[in-house]
Amino acid sequence: MDYDIEQLAAADAPDKATFGRIYERAFTPPPLGHDPATATVFTQLYEQALEHPNVIVCVARHRDGGLAGLCYGYPWHWSERTDAWSQDLRSRLDDSAIAHLEGAFAVVTLGVDPDHQGHGVGSTLLQSTLDTSACSRAWLLTEQVDSPALRLYRAGGWTELGFGPPAGDRPTLVLTHDTSTSNATNSR
Repeated sequence: MDYDIEQLAAADAPDKATFGRIYERAFTPPPLGHDPATATVFTQLYEQALEHPNVIVCVARHRDGGLAGLCYGYPWHWSERTDAWSQDLRSRLDDSAIAHLEGAFAVVTLGVDPDHQGHGVGSTLLQSTLDTSACSRAWLLTEQVDSPALRLYRAGGWTELGFGPPAGDRPTLVLTHDTSTSNATNSR
């Protein structure tokens, strides 16, 4: 692979402008088609997440030094999640799903620049991030639309736990994975 994967401390993580560029490049093309306002929201969430004491940020750099992708997340604890979105998520899940997410690693964003997709960057970033976490379970939210991300997760053995808050007019899936018994993604 022509990429180096690095785990970075929050202080060394890409700044919000760099994250915003990766997010826009990864999420605005079809089939997702996110608008710039969504990129702004996720950039703000990223900036806030860098203050989380257990945030994990992994980046992929191409051999030319350019940033090819980024994955970040942190352990999920309902007691820390008092915002409206988290409460909406909770209201959509049954009690067993709520309990399953407690203490699991929340993959907040996995984004790969389209110029670098199809080379195993996403799966390697995701696996590196999960390997770095000390959590035995992971979860993420993805749009219920045929996309490279959803295909990656399904191929990696992620399973549906329920539905999350919609992304615009699209339903979302809450996917989960037991990180203690198998790889989170296929090797490529």
